Amino acid sequence: FIGALLLIFIDGKERILFFPLLTILIAITGWIIIWSVFYLIRAENMKTKIIQDDKDTFIFKLSDGNPWITNLLRRYILGSVSAFAIDRITVYENNSYMFDEYIAHRIGLIPLKTPVDASKNEEVVFTLDVQGPGEVMSGDLKTKSKEIRPVYDNIPIILLKEGESLRLEGVAKLGTPRKHQKFQAGIASYDYNDPKEITFTVESYRNYPMAHDLAKVAIKQIKSKIKECIKSIEKI
Repeated sequence: FIGALLLIFIDGKERILFFPLLTILIAITGWIIIWSVFYLIRAENMKTKIIQDDKDTFIFKLSDGNPWITNLLRRYILGSVSAFAIDRITVYENNSYMFDEYIAHRIGLIPLKTPVDASKNEEVVFTLDVQGPGEVMSGDLKTKSKEIRPVYDNIPIILLKEGESLRLEGVAKLGTPRKHQKFQAGIASYDYNDPKEITFTVESYRNYPMAHDLAKVAIKQIKSKIKECIKSIEKI
């Protein structure tokens, strides 16, 4: 429509130059619309078959699906699914051989259990007060929270010698892998020989109760983004 109006007001050589450009633009727009409708129709006909579903792994097969849809889900699982991790640490006492920063880095990478319905602004305080000799483990981190705790209690933090001590406080919060890798709750991948038969795999670090929770959270975020996009378009 805009192109037709411009043709009315453009004369001579400028019209000759503009007409092929308009034709190409219309062709590209039409191709994009047809391509989008085609894939949306295919998306409505997708069928899923669960192959494995446990705490560590969630595998499903997607029939009549599209690689771009599965890649969208993969990218959201890798970059947008939130998990708890200790983000701020205050060291009150440390006379060990290891710098405060090294200890803080190790503690930050300890995976923490994350409730599916966790509040975005929720914070949990962890404390550590240990004396040597002995090996300090992730299970030595203490907190009042019953839900948000280390996934594993046997992750080594530091080996204290006789007379060495470590006392600190850490604050855990929700974050996404886009900010730091310590907030990564798992990984996702897919493979196919035929684009109509796609196998999708989610491998969890056990932050969430089940591996399929990562896919559920990611799908919920995708739906939310789509709604925001629709609202923005309606305002135009």
